[in-house]
Amino acid sequence: MSAQTILLIEDDSYQISMYGTRLKNLGYTVINAKTMKKALQLAKETQPDLILLDMLLGEDNGYKILKKLKSDSTTKNLKVVILSNYKEHKFITDCLQQGALDYLVKSELSNQEFTQKVRHYLKD
Repeated sequence: MSAQTILLIEDDSYQISMYGTRLKNLGYTVINAKTMKKALQLAKETQPDLILLDMLLGEDNGYKILKKLKSDSTTKNLKVVILSNYKEHKFITDCLQQGALDYLVKSELSNQEFTQKVRHYLKD
């Protein structure tokens, strides 16, 4: 059985390293995209088991990526979880209505909670 694949859409090198290492240590294959163009390309090509999507990506916007993923027939059924420090209530609600599976606030998430949630998302 091959490892499940997680696409981490994040542009901060520290966050990429921290989450990437944690996920790899749990046995997952991790691929990373820092831009909307690369994220959409990798999502279509690899059909990952889970996408962890940051909202603030330099010049790109995670909300736009979510909308594009959910409106494309090849990616609309992929599991997308928002992983961001941006926590405005209306924005969280909008992301969930657009089809995000969950919205996790990085600063409020312990390592243990993160691990449990990722495992839960990948069980279904």
